[in-house]
Amino acid sequence: MVSQNVHKASYKGEKMISNPEVGQKVQAWYGKRARCMPLHGMIGVVVRPSKGKPRNHGVEINGTTYVIPCGNLRKVNDDGI
Repeated sequence: MVSQNVHKASYKGEKMISNPEVGQKVQAWYGKRARCMPLHGMIGVVVRPSKGKPRNHGVEINGTTYVIPCGNLRKVNDDGI
């Protein structure tokens, strides 16, 4: 179940999203030292974007809402990559 949401492609040059919109598909992406995080690489949908500080956004992944810092979100294309 978890493996179907993980994409293992290289993302060199990709920028993180700081102002996501409700309904936008995003991928949780952590730095090299934090890639052991259980949500790393998983794709979800923004359900609660932050407008103030701290910039932590609510992202629904597999039916559960998680709070993810804005520096750890990447945009997902229409084809899911």
